[in-house]
Amino acid sequence: MAKSQIPSPKSQIPNPKSEIRNPKSEIRNPKSEIRNPKAVRFLLIATAAAYAVELLLVHWLDAAGVVEALWLMPRDVIERGRVWQVATYMWLHDPAGPWHLLLNLLGLWVFGGPMERRWGASALVRFYLLTGAISGGVVLAAGWFLHPDVPTIGCSGAVLALAAAFGIVHANAPILLFGVFPMRARVLLLLIVAMVAIDGLAQREGISVAGHAGGLAAGALLVTGWWRPSKLRRALADRLAARRKEPRGSAARFRGGPGGGEAPGAEQPPDATVRFERGDGEGKGRPWIN
Repeated sequence: MAKSQIPSPKSQIPNPKSEIRNPKSEIRNPKSEIRNPKAVRFLLIATAAAYAVELLLVHWLDAAGVVEALWLMPRDVIERGRVWQVATYMWLHDPAGPWHLLLNLLGLWVFGGPMERRWGASALVRFYLLTGAISGGVVLAAGWFLHPDVPTIGCSGAVLALAAAFGIVHANAPILLFGVFPMRARVLLLLIVAMVAIDGLAQREGISVAGHAGGLAAGALLVTGWWRPSKLRRALADRLAARRKEPRGSAARFRGGPGGGEAPGAEQPPDATVRFERGDGEGKGRPWIN
């Protein structure tokens, strides 16, 4: 007698365990993304390396002329055509001490990481370089009329642009100032703006107020899209309309929506089309610190 060729029903039933994927293998470790933002790490290393080369040129090779060709001096740009200085000045820092560099690196690490996770590495680098150049343009314009022979160095303009972006996009993020004082990111941004304004009013020597203010303005305009007049007018019109509809004494301004920002702790939904948050003789021979 021939054996039956009918397959066993058990062999046709798929094993559910073999089709179930391990969810742990698909979950990325958020700590690794927080601690290792690639673009920020690259910018930190590049800035530190540039500073090391600068120290070598100034203190060991007696080649300070190379640094003078790269810092931002309005007269050099306008009269000698050194237009590259608008972009190269941000890679130089005070060769007299490391604190200028360390403070800027700290700001880049604190504000750059969250923005890179939101925008991506390439967009973060573009934003950083663009706002640094815009800050340099503001320094050039202001310096030509006020201090054409005073050079400026430092990446504070680009770092403060990141601070402005962080304070606007993550306005309700909790911050511990100096690790002690709790506040929201938007409050920290207001404190930074106030400090820049005080520096300007006090005319602090050796501080590039134009570079700091230019960086803050560039970051805010790019991240909101208000650099386009049409979007700025529309945003102002929407804000005025929301204010008129809002009843007096209402708490609506503290709730999410066009009346006044997101609720405390609320997360903004991710948007794949987001790109920078657009819907569409002084100083005695030493450069100003930016």
